[in-house]
Amino acid sequence: RVINLSLGLNTTADLIKDAIQYARSSEAVVVASAGNRGIMDPDHFPANRIEVLGVASTNNLDLKADFSSYSPHVDMCAPGENILSTFLSHGYAIWSGTSMSTPMVSGAAALRIELHPSAGADEIIADIENSALELDFDGYDYDGKMGEGRLDLAALTAAY
Repeated sequence: RVINLSLGLNTTADLIKDAIQYARSSEAVVVASAGNRGIMDPDHFPANRIEVLGVASTNNLDLKADFSSYSPHVDMCAPGENILSTFLSHGYAIWSGTSMSTPMVSGAAALRIELHPSAGADEIIADIENSALELDFDGYDYDGKMGEGRLDLAALTAAY
């Protein structure tokens, strides 16, 4: 019910687009990374798709991470700097990127499904976006291009 796409292209791939549309028609939540070019990037695929929850990265100050791309297609942001994750050969490593932020939002979608299994994809996405912590980006060129705010699990789960 949740698909994490920690990937991106600067072109559209019909096979991926068709798979996303099929997944959404089956009520799956599809989450994709906004890209790591550090610029306004409205063409970053598949995060630019309307059916996808596009995710940018924030740093420890709740500002845009230097590497994070941004755009009006971005739906929200999540921490993405110095994230401990799994690595090859049963190990761990510290990584930074929107591909590290995206699984946090995917995990939030899975948690939301666990709390209310009959909810549809649109309801789950709306709950995640509506519970996001609004961040003040006034004066930054990415103001209005980082989505609804930063992922806030406490606010998301407070109603349940």
